[in-house]
Amino acid sequence: MEMNLDLGMEVFRSGCIYGNPGSIFGDKPEEFITSISMLLPERFLAVPEGTHNISFEIDGAAVVIEHIHLAEKDPIYTHSKGLSVGLYAGGKELLPYKAFSDNRGKYPAVLATVIFTRRVASWLDESHPTGMKYDGNTERSKLVPFTEDEDKLLALLVINRLLEKLNFKNLKAIVSDDVSSFFQRYHNKSSGKELLFKDNYFCSKDAFRKAAYNYLLPTNRASELVSGLESFSTSRGDISIEDEETLFSIVYESVVRIADLIERKQAIEPFWDGERSIKLNGEIKKIDRQPKPETKTQSALHLLFTLALNPLGIHVIREANEGSGFLDFQFLYTTNSQKCLAVALELKLAHHKRIRHGIESQLPAYMTSIGSRSGILLVLWFKDGKYFTKPKATSIGDLREFLSTQARETERKNNLNLRTSVIDVSIKLKASI
Repeated sequence: MEMNLDLGMEVFRSGCIYGNPGSIFGDKPEEFITSISMLLPERFLAVPEGTHNISFEIDGAAVVIEHIHLAEKDPIYTHSKGLSVGLYAGGKELLPYKAFSDNRGKYPAVLATVIFTRRVASWLDESHPTGMKYDGNTERSKLVPFTEDEDKLLALLVINRLLEKLNFKNLKAIVSDDVSSFFQRYHNKSSGKELLFKDNYFCSKDAFRKAAYNYLLPTNRASELVSGLESFSTSRGDISIEDEETLFSIVYESVVRIADLIERKQAIEPFWDGERSIKLNGEIKKIDRQPKPETKTQSALHLLFTLALNPLGIHVIREANEGSGFLDFQFLYTTNSQKCLAVALELKLAHHKRIRHGIESQLPAYMTSIGSRSGILLVLWFKDGKYFTKPKATSIGDLREFLSTQARETERKNNLNLRTSVIDVSIKLKASI
């Protein structure tokens, strides 16, 4: 799926070297042993465990296949579990390693280690002070922002030779996009001493974006949400935005479309924490699924607004500090005449005790601080009577009517343009979280 997702940043081929690159310098690559380890797709569980010798180039190679059943037995996870990457440029939210690992933290998994009886290090450059290759051609890098890692490709070729050797005709061959993280270890062949260790992450095209996308929108209806929002932006591509009223209209229409898609597709997973177990007084207690805190629900909404509005040149800013507090979402657009337009959106959970304060005072104050007369109060409704029972004295219909009435009164008193929307993200019997 093509992702029209602007995170304000991109991550390509990140990693660290543990050791001195100079320790594996020299014109005799046969003095070293290289091992390259990676997690393979789930389909490779069909490949038996063990060490398999493969005919490859002059000196051959070996592949060690292990089936890993627990995270603590996964050497890639145990090394990387503390790693996280910022999701947005300048943003607070982090993408944890589990979200960009190739198995997404799911077990059993297949660990493959390809062993070469020579040095395999396309990244090495003895002429550079760091010992590593560095492409200073920024013009070329703009044309080709991502290049494949030659060492990884070599290891994948060996793994596919293994499939041929074992006669797995119905098992789809591995491709570069299947593996984004891998480790390289270099040993002295004579002494067996480990000389250098190198970890590599985001080593496949769009690995960072795909991981961020799946983390922010964890629902099996994601593709339907995306196509619906792409259709929204395409249908409004010819609209000329020259005033705040037009911007307000488009932003509110995006809220209506997002609400419709979430409710119709029952794409509620991004707004709920799953059932979990905790240890309390020595006993394991199950905790029912609960609504996520307000700040945690913003991530998925930010992505959905970005998908709908970025193609129209509308910038979606999350948690902007406007002096009077943190505005949940700000929508900015610069017209052809260089006029800056803004629309405010405040997010509340339906069980929040101060919703009335949000529409009467909080949202108008944020609007004033950004120089806008247009604002939206968006409310998420979780109450279903089984998993969640708040607010106890109100139905979703009553809440919608109440907010609409309050918005009209606040509009009249302050000469503003206000809209409200309540999205039903409650768990229905057929919903799967």
